Amino acid sequence: MSNKNVLWVVMDIETEGSVPGQHSMLSLGAVALNAEYEEVGTWYGTFSPTSDTRPDPNTMDWWRTQPEAVFKAARDGARDPVIVIKEFVDWVESFDGVPYAVLGPTGFDWPFIYYYIGTFGHVEAQNGGGIVGNPFGFRTRDIRTLAAAYLGKEVSKDKWPKRWFSKTLPHTHHALDDARGLAFTFAAIQRDIAAMDRPKKHEK
Repeated sequence: MSNKNVLWVVMDIETEGSVPGQHSMLSLGAVALNAEYEEVGTWYGTFSPTSDTRPDPNTMDWWRTQPEAVFKAARDGARDPVIVIKEFVDWVESFDGVPYAVLGPTGFDWPFIYYYIGTFGHVEAQNGGGIVGNPFGFRTRDIRTLAAAYLGKEVSKDKWPKRWFSKTLPHTHHALDDARGLAFTFAAIQRDIAAMDRPKKHEK
């Protein structure tokens, strides 16, 4: 996309399960990129589990296979989701440009983010604050779909071009670390797609 007013917000989350409303989101990391795919800001927040959710046993079993420090980072400093989600939306809206939510995969992360903005934004309104609106609307990009579009078929990530992955940004299951890695991958794919779209010079 050549629109100079675009803001790409690449996000990753960690959770206690897979169903928004039944399981809590633990943490959200985000990296803001400008139209040239340069990093212009980062955000990270942790959420207190809500009283009407319960951890999924299978997900918690998986967490126990991870380093203790990783799970601790997803919970450290956790605060009321009403406060944290408002801070996140305020951060997104502090930038110039129309924000697009970028995720990989969208099918897991976006339902949680959308649910938290919609649910806890309205709680903020009920408590006397303004309604926290969804700054993204329906503007989303799925990194895996972009990869399939470029490659011409669905391909597992381990078979993607190595140039799409950073050698210095490992996948750690810390939401901000992983958002940075996704941002690198997203930018690399977008640049490859843009190169395909450029008209070729005809030889005389």
